[in-house]
Amino acid sequence: MKPSEFDFDGFFFAMKKTLLFVVFLVITSIQAQEKISFKKKKFYIPTIRYSSFPILDNVLTQTTFYQMDKQLIQEEAILKKNYFDIDGFIKDPVNGKLKLYLTIALPKYNATKIDSTFDKKKSAWKFQAYSNFDVRIKLEAKCFDKVLLSQDFNTIESFIVGGGYQKGNVKVAVDLNNKRIAQAERDDDYTAEELGIDIVIYNSVQRIQNYLNYKLSYTIDEAKVKFEFVTSKAHPEYKQMLDFETEITTQLEKITIEKGLDEKLLAPHLQYLESLLVKYPLSPANENIRFIITNNLAETYFLLENREKTLQYANLLIENDKQDSRDRLLLKDLIMSFLPIKK
Repeated sequence: MKPSEFDFDGFFFAMKKTLLFVVFLVITSIQAQEKISFKKKKFYIPTIRYSSFPILDNVLTQTTFYQMDKQLIQEEAILKKNYFDIDGFIKDPVNGKLKLYLTIALPKYNATKIDSTFDKKKSAWKFQAYSNFDVRIKLEAKCFDKVLLSQDFNTIESFIVGGGYQKGNVKVAVDLNNKRIAQAERDDDYTAEELGIDIVIYNSVQRIQNYLNYKLSYTIDEAKVKFEFVTSKAHPEYKQMLDFETEITTQLEKITIEKGLDEKLLAPHLQYLESLLVKYPLSPANENIRFIITNNLAETYFLLENREKTLQYANLLIENDKQDSRDRLLLKDLIMSFLPIKK
């Protein structure tokens, strides 16, 4: 072919068609990624709220030892029977690994007071008289000779002496109570049930038990986890994303305290999700699909108790969309769950 015979118009027309086709493919690809739709699904799973002290993680038994005033022998027997019940521990009369030591002094009488409230239904004043006692209890909690807690509980506890709508009757009850208190002080004998010494001790000990359950107990709770599932059936990743959705949903619906997720069954799905982060690199066009992937990976590894991978994908979740608060909250929850508690 002679140079003068070369078809420049045809060449450029063909090149133009090729370039237009490539541009069309790029635009179509970007639009497909941008238009991916997904739905949020919440699951509620049973969890264990752990003790504030990791040393107790494998401890099952608990024993309480009392050192009490000689006049509190009867109260000591009742305390041993009814206290302490710490959630997640078995009471052992002697050899518990978690040991609680309580030193209880004889409560000291403080004063007797009368309060009044107006009963609107009866249009009358109602009176109530009560004796106040100064209750002092020292608590020490140990495990394997390590002191976990050491605290003094000094409270003013009340014992109801009498009450009613007749102020005169309440005054009679107060006078009788004052005589009993005076007699007990003269005889140095506070064992009379009418004095209410036992009641104020039990009230104070109950508060200590509530405090210990807050600090030491293991309780069953419920946690909410959120997964993001693809709903765009035309998207190229839909089928395999749906396979993951089916598997994780099936497992989450059967999860118990005793049996968690089956990592072997999830392994191929997790490998697939991780490969998508390479296929869809960080960019504005891939923001939605990467949100789905990193969210689901972080949540799954969190439930599998894989600390390193949980934090890895939670951080990628943040990098993917720094303007969205939902990923920040997830990351905060995950990191707080894994970081050791500072003492």
